[in-house]
Amino acid sequence: MDIYHICPNCKKEEYFFDGEKLKCPNCNQKQFEIALYISEGNHNFQNLAELSQPYFYLNCGEIYSCIVEYNQKIENTTILPIVYATDSNKMFFIFEAEKIFKQMPKMINELFSKTFLELLTLKVNFDLDDEISYLVVPGASEKDNSIIEYNGYIFKNFSKINSR
Repeated sequence: MDIYHICPNCKKEEYFFDGEKLKCPNCNQKQFEIALYISEGNHNFQNLAELSQPYFYLNCGEIYSCIVEYNQKIENTTILPIVYATDSNKMFFIFEAEKIFKQMPKMINELFSKTFLELLTLKVNFDLDDEISYLVVPGASEKDNSIIEYNGYIFKNFSKINSR
């Protein structure tokens, strides 16, 4: 039985490994890699990310306290929305934002000059600074006013605490 891997970007061609990297013969390599990255995320995140617009918006640049759930555990944290995609229900945000912003304000402020696509490209290419790379994550909003992160973490009960 053959296993086919249809390109998550064009959804027409089978992608393949050329000895160096995965490629789609039909797509621009950058677009293919970004679509592949998104398609590897949590299934709920993938479905919500495909929607044409978010269910709700949090203000970019504002720090929010919230809870995060994962594997039936709940923790308190803070998030800082950075940027929303213009054509879908995707966003980038920083978690543990209050602590990280105090430690690296210049680095965090530089992220606000990026578009969603620029941040996604940095993430896919592992070009974000190692100190914050794991804290800068894509997410998608849900009907219940929560955000599901790429790996399945669920952030909810947002309360604005301050501006950066």
